[in-house]
This record gives sequence, C-alpha cells and structure tokens, in this order.
Amino acid sequence: MNWRLTAAELTYIVNDCEPAVLICSAEFSDVLEAMRPEILVEHLVSLEGANIPGAESYEEGVTAARPIEPEQPPLDGDTPYCILYTSGTTGKPKGAVLPHRQILWNCINTVVSWGLSENDVTPVLTPMFHAGGLFAFLTPLFYIGGRVLLARGFDAETSLRAIVEERCTVILGVPTLFQMWLDTTYFDEADFSHVHFFISG
Repeated sequence: MNWRLTAAELTYIVNDCEPAVLICSAEFSDVLEAMRPEILVEHLVSLEGANIPGAESYEEGVTAARPIEPEQPPLDGDTPYCILYTSGTTGKPKGAVLPHRQILWNCINTVVSWGLSENDVTPVLTPMFHAGGLFAFLTPLFYIGGRVLLARGFDAETSLRAIVEERCTVILGVPTLFQMWLDTTYFDEADFSHVHFFISG
C-alpha cells in the first residue's frame, strides 16, 4: 500500500481488499492505531520491534520458524499475485488484480528483451506500491536469480554510492532522480563501467 496515504485512505483500501495479514513497522504504528477501529484483519504483524498491541512479531516468528519448507497453496495462472490500487482521480481508488500468469510473462519478457542474467544487480529506487517499482526489474531479477538492492528511503549520494559499490548493472529511475545524481559531488568520480543500462520512462 502507498505509505503516503492518510489513515482514512488506507482504511478504505484495507476494507476493500480484505487482507488476512497486515504488516506494520514502528514508523507507521500511529497510522495503524487510527485505522484499527475501522478495519477487520485476522493477523497483525509488527516489524523491527514496533509496539503494536495484539500484533505478532515478524522477527520472533522468523526465529521460531521450523527449518522445513511450508506446504505451498495450489496456484494456477489466474491466481491473484497482487492487488495494486489506482490513484482514485475519478473517485475511490480501484484495486487492479494482477494474476500470476501476467507477472510470470512479464518476468520472462523482461529477462529476454533486456538480456538479464543471474549476474545482474538492480537498486529498487521507485515505490513498490507502483507497478514500475515491483515489476520493471525487481520480480524479473528474482525470477532469473539476480540481486536486488532495497532501501528504506532515497538519498541521492547514498544511492549513487550503492550503485557503484554494489556494482549495479541495471538502473531504473525517473528524470528527476537522474538530475539529483548529476548534482551530487560524488557523480564526477563515480565509475559506471559495470552498468549495462540506465533506464528512464
């Protein structure tokens, strides 16, 4: 979900899609508390020690997990993979259900058309509540066995240094982001010889 939305907007989305689990970190615990009287969610999960009454701790759950692969639910091409919400410019946001087949074929097409391999590395610098952040390179690189760098926020110099230090090969961004990199003091000394593509759209 778009973390920039208000509690009321997020409440609408949660009630519309009816998730079984809602995961929340400490920085959004106040937003969740404002939503709780209005939502019905079977499981609340807290991240990073967030003090959320009645929530299960993600970290404790991982530590206590059994070292065996859980039973996989039956899936086919039409099984929903995710629901992305529109911006709601003509009314309430609408949930767009994306099936597994669409994500799979996007992965295959992206891997083939860009020539991606398990050796590729990409930073995810666009929001993951948006199709671009999720599906441009994140899921295709997971599919092919590449590496993905995630960051909690965006800082121009920090992200540029990560691209160089982690030897990223495929970088997706918007024009504003590229301009911010050009404006850093680090840009002139950065070595991009390992980069195959800088992509913008």
